[in-house]
This record gives sequence, C-alpha cells and structure tokens, in this order.
Amino acid sequence: MKTAWVTFNAINMESAASLEKLLHELAQNSKDEQGMVRYEVFRAQDNVLSYYVRESWEDEAAMQQHLAQPHLARFSAAANKLLKAPFALEKIETLLSF
Repeated sequence: MKTAWVTFNAINMESAASLEKLLHELAQNSKDEQGMVRYEVFRAQDNVLSYYVRESWEDEAAMQQHLAQPHLARFSAAANKLLKAPFALEKIETLLSF
C-alpha cells in the first residue's frame, strides 16, 4: 500500500472556506478511482486555516494514476490560489498500526 500526507495552509478564513469545499469535491471525485483504499480530509483543531489529506492507494501505480487525473489538475490550480504556499505532498509509510 502507498500512502500520502498532503498539507494545505489557507491564506485566510475566506480562502479556508473555499479550500474546504474544494477538498470535499476532490474526495468525492477520487473515491471511486481504481486502487483507492482510504481517503481522509482533516482540519487542525488549533489552526482552522490548516488542512490535511491522508490518502492510501493499493500500490504506486494506483497512486500515480490518481496524480495524473484531470480532476486533480483542476483542484491543484484552484487550491493553490487559496494557499500561503503550494500544498506539500509527502509519501509516508506505516511503521505501526493498531
């Protein structure tokens, strides 16, 4: 399984509201993609301008296929206008899970 942790930091409250809507749309557009295992969207409790996505895919090929989707390109273009800096995607691996 391949997992990514994606970090988003909105410019202000108005941008955060727009970003949250875009993240919900992205999750809906991604949920039926082949190889998708889990897709979660988070907001920080102590900083409502910070959002996170944890997405897990069956394998690297499924993740790469997701990254090449047109809906992800549209999301990226729209989201980056709302962020302090471009969002950061970091591939992570599970070391321990209960």
